[in-house]
Amino acid sequence: MDADQLRELILDVYSAKKEAKEYFEFFLNPDVKKLTEKVALAIYKEINRSKHGTLVARFSVILNMIKEYESFGVDAEQVLRMMLTTLSLAVELERIYYSRPTFANGTVKLMFKTLEFADRHGYFDKAIVHVDKAIQVASSNLSLQMREVLANYKVKLK
Repeated sequence: MDADQLRELILDVYSAKKEAKEYFEFFLNPDVKKLTEKVALAIYKEINRSKHGTLVARFSVILNMIKEYESFGVDAEQVLRMMLTTLSLAVELERIYYSRPTFANGTVKLMFKTLEFADRHGYFDKAIVHVDKAIQVASSNLSLQMREVLANYKVKLK
């Protein structure tokens, strides 16, 4: 492709896809704080979704939001902070409000993904402190599930 064809392609993608537009605009004017606030608000809205008084957050959507946040090249420590904040919020909401078992399962999956991410980027010691606090706050059922996953994860590291 020559330069003109490449420009044409970029402009087509920019106008056709909202995600591509956001991506290009971030790289033209990288404002990590603004991006972080936007993603945090979207996660907050998703995790607070309810139907008939029951929490019905879609953790697959939340994990995709975090993955997309990471794809912008945000520092790993900030991504971890986003994951830990989301985990803390999920644990608190699960304890306070009525939720289905899928909410607890999603919270446990988020915890596992957070531990994997922290381990991969050298922040496991920092993450485990926050995870332990989340386990202490969690309801008895969720706490039990989280402890089991944590115990199995530690075995994998040996």
